[in-house]
Amino acid sequence: MQAIFAEHQARNPDLGGTVDLWFVVEWTGEIGPIKIKHSTIENPEFLNKVPHPIQLFDFDGWGTDEEDTEALYPISFGV
Repeated sequence: MQAIFAEHQARNPDLGGTVDLWFVVEWTGEIGPIKIKHSTIENPEFLNKVPHPIQLFDFDGWGTDEEDTEALYPISFGV
């Protein structure tokens, strides 16, 4: 995620703020839907790339198919 920020900040030195990502960790350990719940950054190109690294998170599976977990992950960029 830091590389994504650095790439965009090189083009826009004033880029910075917070992004709250909401996502689901499925009972299998896989990442389900990811959404930006709130952002103080108004750069659609940057915001479009922010969720991508979350897809690489790796969790061990647990329980049954009725035990997915929701997470809210706040991220600060350049603040």
